Amino acid sequence: MMQTPRGDIAYHLRLTNPDLCQTLDEGVVVGFFGDDGGVATIEPLSNENVSQAVMAGVISRSAYVEAHAPSESDKG
Repeated sequence: MMQTPRGDIAYHLRLTNPDLCQTLDEGVVVGFFGDDGGVATIEPLSNENVSQAVMAGVISRSAYVEAHAPSESDKG
C-alpha cells in the first residue's frame, strides 16, 4: 500500500471542450462525464449538466501523485 502525507492523487483527463481550459482554476468544481467511447471527460459542473455527471471533483495543482498522465506524444 502506498501512503502519502497529503493523499492527493491527480488524474489527467481530457476536457469535453478544450476551450474551457482557461476557466479551470484551482478549486473549480468539475463533473466527470463518459463519452460514447467510454473515455472520461471533465467540464465545470453546473445546474445544466449536473444530472449527466457520473462523479464530481475539484481542480488541484498540488497533487502528490499523478495518475493516467499523458505521454509526451499525447500532449500535442
